[in-house]
Amino acid sequence: MIRNTFLILLMMYTPLVYAQTSEELAEELVDEPDKTDVLDMDFRLDLRIEVLDMGMAAPFSGILLTTDSLTKMQLDFKEDLALLKNERDFMEQKFNLEMQAVLASWQNEKTLYTSQLSARQDYIEQLEEKLLETDDWTPVYVFSSFVVGAITSIAITYALTGATK
Repeated sequence: MIRNTFLILLMMYTPLVYAQTSEELAEELVDEPDKTDVLDMDFRLDLRIEVLDMGMAAPFSGILLTTDSLTKMQLDFKEDLALLKNERDFMEQKFNLEMQAVLASWQNEKTLYTSQLSARQDYIEQLEEKLLETDDWTPVYVFSSFVVGAITSIAITYALTGATK
């Protein structure tokens, strides 16, 4: 009951404020609005509220609301608001779960690639250590084979030139 009375008083106070404004504003509100000026349309709403008793004639045309219908509208609004809040919470939780899944996947891939990189780095270091530790004489053998082959070719050439003379 107090809430309804407060609502009625609040709705009655608003037209009084518009009625007590300056004459310039009143003239501005009476003028026809431009088609480009959309904001002035908000000030042309008829927000009058009258308290009627049973059997009284309405002072203006409009829709009459009972306190029950107003209460139902308020409850419907609260229900719609609660549904929208629940839907928002659901979407937020769904988004957070999807983000957690993406972050977990990213973290797993990061760990995988880090471990692969470190394993390859370790393998390269082991190969470098083996290369430095071993006494490989293969280059010496190759070079000496070349020298021996060259000397043998030269010796055969001299032997054949001496035999042909």
